[in-house]
Amino acid sequence: VNVLRNGEVVDAYTTVLFGDVNNDGVYDGMDAMIVNCLANGMLTREQVGEAVYMAADCNHDGSLTAEDVTLILQGIARLIELK
Repeated sequence: VNVLRNGEVVDAYTTVLFGDVNNDGVYDGMDAMIVNCLANGMLTREQVGEAVYMAADCNHDGSLTAEDVTLILQGIARLIELK
């Protein structure tokens, strides 16, 4: 999000939707796979960037574990139930 003053960018912010690590507007199996790779050391925080890492920490405890993957999968299951 860019903050403009007189048409000039004076500040910029990154928005984070927890669980949506690939930033496509939804959380799905691809997001769960990326979080799983992060939790198991196949990807690093440096490789994915700070915003992605923050989005992957679904339980907001500061670390990425299988619990974060489970939260995404539970959310996906809940969305399927609602359809």
